[in-house]
Amino acid sequence: MAAIQPRARAVPQRAPARSSSRSGGPPAIARVAAMAVALPCAAVGLVMASAYPIAPLAVVALFVAWTIFAFARFSFALPATLALMPVVGFAPITGWFTFEELDLLVLAGCAGGYAALAIRASPSPDPITRRHGPRLSIFSIALMGLFFVSTAIALQRGIAAAGGFHFDWYQGYDDPLNSLRIFKSFAWVLLITPLLLVELRKPGGLDRIGLGMTAALGLESVAVLQERLAFTGLLDFTDDYRVTGSFWEMHVGGAALDGFLALTIPFAVREAVRNASRARLVGAWIVLALAAYACLVTFSRGVYAAVPLSSLLLVVLVFRQRLRLDRGALWSLMARGALFTVLVAGCGFVVFRSGGYRAVLATYLVLAVTILVEPSLRRTGITAWLAAAIAALILGAIGTVVGGVLPKGPYLIFALALAAALAATVHAENRGTRSPAVVAVAAWMWLALCATLVANHWGGLKAFVDSTAVVGTLVALALVASRLPVSMWPQKRHEQVATIGFAAVVMGSVAVFTAGAYMGGRFATTGSDLDLRIAHWTEGIGRLHDVDDWLFGKGLGRFPATSQFESPGAIAPGSYRMAYRNGEGFLALTGPRLKYLGYDELFRFSQRVTVRPQTTYLVTMRARSAQQTPVQVELCEKQLLYHGACVGAGPVVPAGLDGWQRLTFPLQSGSIGGSHAFAPRPVYFAIANGNPGAVLEVRSLQMIGPDGVDVIANGDFAVRTARWFSSSDKWHLPWHIKNIVLDVLFDQGAIGLALFALLVGGAFLRTAVGRTFRHPDAPYVAAAIAGYLVVGAFDSLLDVPRVAFAFYLVVVVGLMLRNPRAASAGSAPVAVAPRPVVPDVEVLDEAAARAKRRQQAFGVRR
Repeated sequence: MAAIQPRARAVPQRAPARSSSRSGGPPAIARVAAMAVALPCAAVGLVMASAYPIAPLAVVALFVAWTIFAFARFSFALPATLALMPVVGFAPITGWFTFEELDLLVLAGCAGGYAALAIRASPSPDPITRRHGPRLSIFSIALMGLFFVSTAIALQRGIAAAGGFHFDWYQGYDDPLNSLRIFKSFAWVLLITPLLLVELRKPGGLDRIGLGMTAALGLESVAVLQERLAFTGLLDFTDDYRVTGSFWEMHVGGAALDGFLALTIPFAVREAVRNASRARLVGAWIVLALAAYACLVTFSRGVYAAVPLSSLLLVVLVFRQRLRLDRGALWSLMARGALFTVLVAGCGFVVFRSGGYRAVLATYLVLAVTILVEPSLRRTGITAWLAAAIAALILGAIGTVVGGVLPKGPYLIFALALAAALAATVHAENRGTRSPAVVAVAAWMWLALCATLVANHWGGLKAFVDSTAVVGTLVALALVASRLPVSMWPQKRHEQVATIGFAAVVMGSVAVFTAGAYMGGRFATTGSDLDLRIAHWTEGIGRLHDVDDWLFGKGLGRFPATSQFESPGAIAPGSYRMAYRNGEGFLALTGPRLKYLGYDELFRFSQRVTVRPQTTYLVTMRARSAQQTPVQVELCEKQLLYHGACVGAGPVVPAGLDGWQRLTFPLQSGSIGGSHAFAPRPVYFAIANGNPGAVLEVRSLQMIGPDGVDVIANGDFAVRTARWFSSSDKWHLPWHIKNIVLDVLFDQGAIGLALFALLVGGAFLRTAVGRTFRHPDAPYVAAAIAGYLVVGAFDSLLDVPRVAFAFYLVVVVGLMLRNPRAASAGSAPVAVAPRPVVPDVEVLDEAAARAKRRQQAFGVRR
């Protein structure tokens, strides 16, 4: 009799949650919430775009296009927003101050991104990603919420201190909406955080964020390069000219460019050392080379401290991950890095003092090839070295003769030797045999000889001797090191490229510091500048008068306004505002109150114009003042603070407020307006009040050319201050408290400072020393935060909304990162299969018992 099998009863399964989409996605309430965010973002953005000072219809069309782009591909829209962030500030052209183009990008991105979440279904993350991928803890969410409440309270206090809320598209530092300008940076990050979390959970999410930051660094570095080409030249390090790039927020000083460079360089390093794509790898190293130059020409002691310190921290954290806390290996690596730095710096100093930049560049290229040629040196012996040296001497002699005949012959021969050395090195590495290695060694030695000829051609005998000593030392060290059991240079190609890039930064820095009298002067005055900064900090904090000020702050963005009224000795910066009397609007321009009001200390009210060179323009100004007031009227080639060619006039407005005084005078443009297209010099028309503390009232301004066209837009201020811009070239302390900690304390009080410290400190500690440090991207986030804070130790950085937005975004990413379980366990994540339908255990046990009783009753064996 056949065995009786128990019938398996399927376990009743819980029905899956219904979804509004067949492919799954967020629940209905989440979709409604997403659409509730998308619609206001779209509405506010459209209103802002329609109020744009220049071509509003075109801006509305661009806003709609960006919204559609974000709806279709938010994964690309977010990094694109980060990439464009440093170069989409057009305040010098539009006159917008409170509102800016980044606001439109963020609002369009959020409108499209949240609409996509609401309409389109997206697959839910797998269980591993949901549990161990990027997320925000309850504590982080609470901390971000509390800090937002603190900024909202400071927003309200700032608006109240400015006389109460009143809306205007064109407001300045003294007006209520300056508090809103500061408030936006963290508010935009909070708005974008849910979308950011969704993106980071997608494959390659952090790669796209890093690519966006790298692209932003590249675009800003190109802007710096263009500014240097236009106003100083690339290699002039003696001129008192500090670049500002595309950051118009530096029109009253500050460190917007410095903080941006320190924040984004670690992400470019990440792109350079962790990317498998050859094109992106090459692009990242080009960006880093441009960024290194941009750092050098800032002449900022903050940048010179922040970038090396954050880079050192990055190296330590990366190797801490790789070496699994092997402290001996870590200390060995740091010691080798220090010795390499000293070697490169010493070579650069010795060569540069008489050979100049050309000799330094030649020596650097020899060092680079030395790192690459080491495998060939190890495959050859002393006999092969001697043969290679003889061949190099013969080639050097021929090159000397040929170079003496050709124009710029030593440079051409060096370029030929460099190409030969690189080609031979790559060929020897691919073949791996002895004969190509000997050719590579010979080409390398020939390159070393050509470097000494370059130095001799530029700097004479002394440069030749110095270069020979340095290049000979490099060759001797390489030959000796090739006989050691452990390689002196890194073996992986990306590590070799990183080492070569680091050598470029060190050698270039030494050259700049050796040649630049301006930079040397800045470091010579570090002590006195620190004393001045401490006095400024003390005076600024002294403006916190009562308990409310200390607990909640004076209000967001109120430091410049307090400088107008609470500075000691009746010292105050200049200001401007739109005023009205008898129903008539006019510009009220107040001159700075200073004991000595020189040309550089003037507060300028300006507009970018287009003029033709060698043309006479007729300027007409209708103005009045209670006191006799000299006016500085000028036409200057100027990026932001430092000018090139200038022409000017000095009319005097008689005392009296009875009627408008009409002043007419010519301005001859001279060479102004004739810059090259690839390195343009913007031209500004500007006026300045030369009477300290007096108020100059201006009704209209015109500058008419021979063709009868007025080149000044909105000269009658009918659209308030649209198209106009202000700047203070040299006097910057009244606008910034010059410390990020004191900035938060002044604006938000002790409570806000404590929350800021917990928020930023938590993100840094988690990625630097906490459990999250094992995440592959944690070192780069920690280094970015550290570099930004080092710059912030001596400058205010949160009063620049664009840079503060990027900083807060990096902080939130640091709070989201988690230590992957698979990485900590050393194994790949295991896919979780769907749970099968199994029979009920109790039913099976009961069926088995009945079958056993039947067998016993009928004598049936199973």
